[in-house]
Amino acid sequence: MKKSIFNRIFIYMSILIFIIAGFIVLMVEFFLDDFYYKSQENTIQKFAGDISDHYDASSGDMDEILSDYAENLGMTLQIISERGQVLYSSNGQELSGSMRNMMNMMMGQGRFYRMNSSIEQDWLIFNQELSDGSYLVVRTGYESFQRAIDALKRFVIYLLIPIFVLSLAVIYPLSRGISRPLIELNKVAQKMKKLDFKTRYTVSSQDETGQLGQTLNELTVKLENTIMQLKEELDKEKNLDKMRREFVARVSHELQTPLAVIEGYIEAIEDKVYVKEHDMEKAYKVISSEAEKISKMTQDLLDLSQLESGSYKLHKRRFNYSDLVRQVYEKYVSSKRDMIVEFKLNMDSVNEFYVDGDEFRLEQVLNNLLNNAFNHVSEGGKIEISVEANDEKLKTAVYNDGEKIRQEDLKFIWESFYKSNIQKEKKGVGLGLSIAKNIISLHDGKYEAENKDGGVSFSFEIKRSK
Repeated sequence: MKKSIFNRIFIYMSILIFIIAGFIVLMVEFFLDDFYYKSQENTIQKFAGDISDHYDASSGDMDEILSDYAENLGMTLQIISERGQVLYSSNGQELSGSMRNMMNMMMGQGRFYRMNSSIEQDWLIFNQELSDGSYLVVRTGYESFQRAIDALKRFVIYLLIPIFVLSLAVIYPLSRGISRPLIELNKVAQKMKKLDFKTRYTVSSQDETGQLGQTLNELTVKLENTIMQLKEELDKEKNLDKMRREFVARVSHELQTPLAVIEGYIEAIEDKVYVKEHDMEKAYKVISSEAEKISKMTQDLLDLSQLESGSYKLHKRRFNYSDLVRQVYEKYVSSKRDMIVEFKLNMDSVNEFYVDGDEFRLEQVLNNLLNNAFNHVSEGGKIEISVEANDEKLKTAVYNDGEKIRQEDLKFIWESFYKSNIQKEKKGVGLGLSIAKNIISLHDGKYEAENKDGGVSFSFEIKRSK
């Protein structure tokens, strides 16, 4: 079974507490005795110096002074002459025989001695010579030191038990607090592995864990967007494959119709069906019209192939874009005069707009957008060309009343061979908008199709020439 990060943190921190507790026990067991003895010796030396100063200054009752220091130290203090006579004593006692013999052996300044006796207890004796040749003797039993040390050892051991319990009580929530963000991060990562990108890590700190959580959230968003784009591309490829098949079928149908008409009229001419001259002229016009349709379809395919392959080079020059729009508008006013449609141009009539571009290809864009508009405008509806300008861009829009395009079709409407739900009912193979898109892209422009109140608008933006 996998160990959780919480268990591992809790165990590691508990082991650390055990190690620290063991180290404290070892230090107490092996070093406390020497430390305590040395500390007591330093204290004795300090007080001996103070007493020596009082003695030299002959200030106050030395018996009383010695009694006060003895009470503070918990020791016996005496001042003894060179002959071993007790001059002052904190407890008023004379020297015992063994102690007197020990004093006769003591020489030097500020020395410690330990006296072992089978009759009396072991003593720690400090001897310091005073200014008049007498000696300050500080005496205490080793047994009292050992009792203090043993008590201190027991206290430390007893203290470690509640400290250890308290440490465990603190380690538990601390381990929870440390492991919780990591567990949450793991949950987010597990969701990501299953391609579920809805879960986000809640960033509650600015430390490394919080930064990792923020990075993971950003990665989640990027992965989600990337996968969505991949899915869209796959859907697009599937749709394009389907569109190509539909395109071949439409092209075959569109070619068969004019070819069948041409073939029929040619056979009729060969069979001398048309005797009168005006019937012959009518037949020739029909054949010419159908041949023109085939030619235009073939040219569209050629144009699209060149544009999509990137092999086509624009022939750019600076020209009056306003004149071009007006010429195209007038052409359609004349050619579509039989249609019951309101056709309008909305453009600044005072200022002229110029662009650096391929005039022939931009005219083709306008033609394709207008042909699309006339093919789909509702009867008695409106078609409007509008040109808007700012300091850098020119935006041209072609609007037509009529049925709106489904939302799911809008993102594909500019693609090659694509026909929307309303376009499928119309003639053509669906190349006009794709050709327009590629021409606009070669001019570093932007294009857009959107549904408006009552109809559809196709627009594009290109750079304006100053």
